[in-house]
This record gives sequence, structure tokens and C-alpha cells, in this order.
Amino acid sequence: MSGAMTSTAISQGFAASGFEGVRQQFESNLTGGEDVGASFCVSHDAVVIVDLWGGVADGINGGTLPW
Repeated sequence: MSGAMTSTAISQGFAASGFEGVRQQFESNLTGGEDVGASFCVSHDAVVIVDLWGGVADGINGGTLPW
């Protein structure tokens, strides 16, 4: 499991071992323009296995508010 990434990262948060592809797709959606900002969290049996966020929360208003 990786910790939060630096401010230059595409996304922040973590994806448990074996779920790296989820992070890759999440970041692809942000860099490819499918999303300007998003968050995504998955838990299984009350254990968080993916918790990601990135981009901006105000894309319509110029994109200055980090997610």
C-alpha cells in the first residue's frame, strides 16, 4: 500500500497491493479528460482497499479548487 502522493501527482491516496490497475485507470480518466476531478473508494468486509482522489472539484469554474 502506498501513501498519499506529492502535490505534483495525478492522484492522491492509495490502492492496496493487487489493485494498482484501479489507480492506473483512475489516473487515465483524469489525464485523458474523461474526468476533471473525482474520488473513488472501495471497501470489502469493512476494509478499505482503494481510496483515491484527484483533479479539481470546480472544473466548470476554472479548475482552481483541488479535489
